[in-house]
Amino acid sequence: MIPIVGSAVRRSIFVLGLVLSLTEPIRAQVPNAPKFRIARAEHPHVFKARSPVKPITYGAWPSSRSPQDFCDNRGVLAVVVVKSDDILFECYRGKVTEATPLRAFSMTKSVVGMTMGLVVQDGKIRALSDRAEDYVAGLKGSYFGTQTIKNLLQMSAGCCASSPADPEGVAGQMSREAWFGAGTIAFVRKLSDRQYDPGTKFLYFGPVSATLTHVMQEALGSPLRDYFESRVWRPMGAQHDAFWTHDTTGVPTGHVGLLATARDMSRFGLMVARGGIAGGKRILPAEWVKTATSVAADDPHLRPGAVTLNGMDVGYGYQTWVLPGNRGQFMMVGLGFQRVAADPQTEVVVTVFSNPAVTIRGRLVGGYATEFQELFNALVSQAQKGEL
Repeated sequence: MIPIVGSAVRRSIFVLGLVLSLTEPIRAQVPNAPKFRIARAEHPHVFKARSPVKPITYGAWPSSRSPQDFCDNRGVLAVVVVKSDDILFECYRGKVTEATPLRAFSMTKSVVGMTMGLVVQDGKIRALSDRAEDYVAGLKGSYFGTQTIKNLLQMSAGCCASSPADPEGVAGQMSREAWFGAGTIAFVRKLSDRQYDPGTKFLYFGPVSATLTHVMQEALGSPLRDYFESRVWRPMGAQHDAFWTHDTTGVPTGHVGLLATARDMSRFGLMVARGGIAGGKRILPAEWVKTATSVAADDPHLRPGAVTLNGMDVGYGYQTWVLPGNRGQFMMVGLGFQRVAADPQTEVVVTVFSNPAVTIRGRLVGGYATEFQELFNALVSQAQKGEL
């Protein structure tokens, strides 16, 4: 059993903040959580809006639906459908607009996984077989300190499984301690409930992602916030400022915490779908992106079937979900139904943000996941036929 850490007062403040943030999505943040501003590009990449060649539909006739039908689902806040550099459909609900930074929740993990590729390319991480404690002194002698960076990237630390749909489980406890207590590492070093041999079992667990941002910042020897802004966010052509929560030691939280617009998350997804290229320039290492969005033959514990999400067989790469098939499709996933799904072959990217206060409490996530997959598959099929 992992103990609940932090005082009763901090716990009350955190839970109240979480409830407020879920029920008021326009605020797009946990109130009072410390955060960095991530500046937009000086010359943003702007999507062009156009109509598809044929109307977009999904589902079987006579009950076929449109993207607007999906957007009209209870709790959905934003939907953006992109084909290459064009927006084919876009909608926003309530007070949310194209310029509203929304909580990406665990989609943050995929951003962390991709950014790690640059840190490795720059030679700041010597090898993925290095252990976390080789870089983070505060983890020496702890269970997570002994984990390899590869095991952390692949959610294969062998410890402490938790549900992606649990806002006040271990991830919630860690967030509270990170934002209002002694910091992320002080929490992570207390975890030791080993269940499997590391590298043999997929166990979704937020602290592994939180550990990765500390590894990167220590390896860089400079603020990860500045590195991400100058090497990823601005070069990819972000149209709006983003925000990223950080712990009390000044390190971006790796398990959750990125706040960005639906358009900019679509840009990020498109960049990854293009193998790390944005605006005609290479931003992320090509080989890293390929590995991060696929399952290697020697990682059977990460294959579709060994890994599931909302009842669907999927795979897992480096902090990124891998869709079945041989098209290289991948998906970023966040609490309460946040999604960025991409098909590299057609450059179709679909982004959805939702309000967890509605989707989780209403037990809607599973149904929305199935419907979202129908929409995504239909878009890819239409793109293959030249109908987008």
